[in-house]
Amino acid sequence: DLSAPMQRYLPEFTGTGKDKITVAMLLAHTSALPVGAKVTGFSTNAQRWQSVMTTPLIKGGVPGTIFRYSSTGIMVLGRLVEKLTGKTLDRALRDNITTPLGLKDTGFLPLKWVADKQRLVATDARTSRGLLRGTVHDDVCNTLGGVAGHAGVFATARDVGVIGQLLLNGGTYG
Repeated sequence: DLSAPMQRYLPEFTGTGKDKITVAMLLAHTSALPVGAKVTGFSTNAQRWQSVMTTPLIKGGVPGTIFRYSSTGIMVLGRLVEKLTGKTLDRALRDNITTPLGLKDTGFLPLKWVADKQRLVATDARTSRGLLRGTVHDDVCNTLGGVAGHAGVFATARDVGVIGQLLLNGGTYG
């Protein structure tokens, strides 16, 4: 239910004002969540994700009143996918989208499944980690293990074209 409060699905999504945030607000970037979330300084991924889920709203932010891009909101939506499917986000993507569409070159963590590593283009050369090839350039996603709702998916131009055609066709392809 896009108009449902996010806390109905993810009770751990807590903090002042967050009871007003709906799934639709996260999709439309009108949740009043900030651009990023703090994931450093923790020793486990569970602690990092708890930090994401408890990220406070921007100062003076009122959910549903203003557009502001938020990778934090998209990260929360990724957790919603995991909750609803009972799968990790990378498996949910594979099982529910890429496999049914025949997309063999789309997914998270390509270093684990791409045979010819030379096919992986560099994602960013400006990070503190140097030139990255097959590794997500977003530091938050990287810290979380390379799988998050806001970053980390790799694809070929052909596969992106299939997804684009799926969207243009109203949800069908082939």
